[in-house]
Amino acid sequence: MRTGFERWQQDVRIQESFVALGKYKRLLLVASLPLLLLGFGLSAFIMPFARYVDIRCSQFGDLELCVNSLRNPRSFANETEMPPRFEVSGPAVEHRNVRYLVEADATTVGRVTVQIIVLYNGLRAPRAAETAVQKMIGRTATLHLGIGKDERSADFGGDIFLFCNTLEYDMEPLSWFPNPGPYNAVCVGDDWSGYVSFAPSPEAQRSLTLLRNAVGNEINKIEREFWVHRIGLTLAPLVLFLILSTIVWMTRRAAAFVRAG
Repeated sequence: MRTGFERWQQDVRIQESFVALGKYKRLLLVASLPLLLLGFGLSAFIMPFARYVDIRCSQFGDLELCVNSLRNPRSFANETEMPPRFEVSGPAVEHRNVRYLVEADATTVGRVTVQIIVLYNGLRAPRAAETAVQKMIGRTATLHLGIGKDERSADFGGDIFLFCNTLEYDMEPLSWFPNPGPYNAVCVGDDWSGYVSFAPSPEAQRSLTLLRNAVGNEINKIEREFWVHRIGLTLAPLVLFLILSTIVWMTRRAAAFVRAG
């Protein structure tokens, strides 16, 4: 049987454990904010997520694949040749926590109807260019995105071929382009360049929607990675403190158990 002294010692140890637990809770409460601020500083300034990300897209039949410079940096860094590409912009490429440069391999989108053409300023022969492009309004053209060497938009009377280096979805109205359509491209001819607003055929619509969805999915993946990085590093010091303090507590309990026999 335990003596009164032994019971007293046990009661003291229980009280000490409650006191130690209370002190630990207060310490955790006081230390949490500085540790979270330290973690935020790590994630935002010392070990930040990439501020700019390049995205490249390629179409394979009915499949559009996009990769980014975070997952496959070598394919971006070791590139020696620059095949024809076009830039994708507009609200479809939404800059949230990261800024994106989206490019896609050159492709023939298909048949589109030319709705509006707004020429850039500074053309060598603006009147001749205006006359040439006005003849394209309302007609059907074959749209090529990505301009190779010596490729230029041209009107052959019966057929129009548009070669463009930028595709912009849902372009916001501008003072010099007040009524852009949902699909716009920056196209280049022999003596002109400017924005072309167009209505895609069903076939071209499928291709454009496929690209837009692929770009959106890739951007959403990167944004999720950003938040995993930010939250993980922000919580890391606090989690490390909890782990270390738990180890210290378990070590002290084990030592006390050994001393007690």
